[in-house]
Order: sequence, then C-alpha cells, then structure tokens
Amino acid sequence: MDELALGRNAVHPARLVTYFNGCSVFSSLFNLYPGLRDYLNEKFFTRELNTDIGRFMASVDAFILTEYNHQDIGAHLTAIDQTLSVLREYWPTSPR
Repeated sequence: MDELALGRNAVHPARLVTYFNGCSVFSSLFNLYPGLRDYLNEKFFTRELNTDIGRFMASVDAFILTEYNHQDIGAHLTAIDQTLSVLREYWPTSPR
C-alpha cells in the first residue's frame, strides 16, 4: 500500500485490484485458526459492528472471486474501500 501513487506515477488499476486480491490471506488465516475467528467475531464484529464475521468473510471471498473488469473499476474500488473500512474500525490509527 505504501507504493500507492496518483497521477502519472500511479499503477495500472489491474495491478491495484490484483494487489488487494491478496486478501485471501484473511480467509486462510481464519480457516486455519478457528479460535481466532471466534475471538474476533465475539470481541469485534458482534459487539462493535452488530454483525458477524461471516458477512465480512463473504464480502472478502466475493471480491477475491470477482473477475477483473476494467469497464467497472469503480465496483472493485468500492469493494476494496468497504473491506478496508471494516479493518480501519478494528485497528486504531497510529499516533502522529
């Protein structure tokens, strides 16, 4: 994410979407460690967001399985923003 740039130095949108397809790490992590999944579901998703971790994982999996469509790049960026907004809720901002 540190390599994200705007303007002439910006990467092609396909590379950006491909980079965020690495979110499959979340699916693998939660499948390998069901205790972590249950802990996050109870401590964060249920209490803070009034939802369950299954919905978050479904949205991540749907994004991963979506084929890249350059004509509808906005849908990809919206999905990325929604996923990151959930993660931003969990991890506090760093001190300035």
